[in-house]
Amino acid sequence: MKIPKDCVKIVAFSDEFKTIGTAHKFPEGRFSDFVDTLQKGYISLTDAKVYSVRTRELLYEAKFMKLNLTYIKAIMPLSDYVEKKDSPNQTRVYTIE
Repeated sequence: MKIPKDCVKIVAFSDEFKTIGTAHKFPEGRFSDFVDTLQKGYISLTDAKVYSVRTRELLYEAKFMKLNLTYIKAIMPLSDYVEKKDSPNQTRVYTIE
């Protein structure tokens, strides 16, 4: 029997990488509760894209990956993320295509 889950697009940062992908959580739960209850220190992502923090270059894509939370400095729903550009008047929102 398949357990229904909600898809949440997330962005996660380590010192070197920005990872954008889709996490799968139980319905009606808060994202922060989902992250707090992850077991074994990993989060499974589908349709993941990994970028260099320094160059912003897309390094690789994966249909499925496990993200090691030991190295993650910040994680949030992609809908809450707005990146400030060099110019104070520009912002960029990343989306998964």
